[in-house]
Amino acid sequence: MFCLLKNVLVVVLICWGAAPLFGVPKTPTEAEPNRISVSELLEKYAEAHNKLKSFSLEYDDEYQASSKLTFLAGREKPKLTSGGYFGEIRSDGNRHYICERLWGRDIGGQPRSKASAKSDPRYNADLWDGEKRFQYQHSNAGPANDKLFLISKEHDQIKGTLVNISRIHNLWGFFDDTYNHLPYSWIGSELRQTEAVVVQEKMEELAGSKCYVINANTKNSKYKLWIDPNHGYNIARAEIFRGGEGLKWGKPEEVSLFTYLKDVRFERFDNVWVLVEADCGYDRKLTNDGFEKEDHHIKITKFVLRPDHERLGSFRTDYIKNGTTTYVIGVTGTYTWQDGKVVDENGRVIIDCRPKKPAKK
Repeated sequence: MFCLLKNVLVVVLICWGAAPLFGVPKTPTEAEPNRISVSELLEKYAEAHNKLKSFSLEYDDEYQASSKLTFLAGREKPKLTSGGYFGEIRSDGNRHYICERLWGRDIGGQPRSKASAKSDPRYNADLWDGEKRFQYQHSNAGPANDKLFLISKEHDQIKGTLVNISRIHNLWGFFDDTYNHLPYSWIGSELRQTEAVVVQEKMEELAGSKCYVINANTKNSKYKLWIDPNHGYNIARAEIFRGGEGLKWGKPEEVSLFTYLKDVRFERFDNVWVLVEADCGYDRKLTNDGFEKEDHHIKITKFVLRPDHERLGSFRTDYIKNGTTTYVIGVTGTYTWQDGKVVDENGRVIIDCRPKKPAKK
């Protein structure tokens, strides 16, 4: 009897002693976060997105592209290009300004390297001041060769949403879509309108951080998004497939589109996590074995959250040179830019674009 009790005691002691080796509770950082619903996860992602309404940034974008546009005369043969863009973007959530320079080894007439583009006077600027859009092309041959396209709200296809189609659009959650869908819609809005959306039961690890995985399907699109709770519930990876054989999607020449975002890097500014670097791109299948493919590496090199836009003059038109040839979309004729106004050949003011002074009280 004593031997039996002794053996039982030994077994209990062994089991009790082994428990810490095999049953150590996970620390909060090691434990998987609590299960979360689709609506809760999308709400957290929306909160992260809304923190990035007001900012200024500088960026670099290097790309490789290939295409075979069989539906366009003269573009039936495969074409390879590579190059990049660099510039700045400012936004306060309603007004937006983008200025960028282009370089490319296979683009005729453009600087062939980033270094040469920095010293080249040419650049493109796009401003939405809340009411009008100013598309400005600064040349290297004087103001008379500069061009300004002035677009009112009723004629602006993208309705002022410049960030949605900027070089950083993938980083901000605006993914490429069909040719005839501009501006691109925010992925959070797309998923909220989707009934067949679930949060995967098992989390997946990306770069050492466990992420929630969203899978969703619509009539003509499939989504897979990785949401990183350790970096502000931002997207850490995305794969979106639109269209496909037998589906009516996009323009007649479009068959399908695969869009991706991966290998991301985050930085924190004023306690807000920002996606500052990523690989992204798309692969568009076209009819008659045509295709269009781009792969980008985008890096935000400078970022300021909630800057003083009025002090910076973020949305002023001072950069447009006097004498610039001006076209007003929807109005016949060619005009000239002079001191913030669009004038005709006789100097008569057609449109006054100067900021309105506040009314005296």
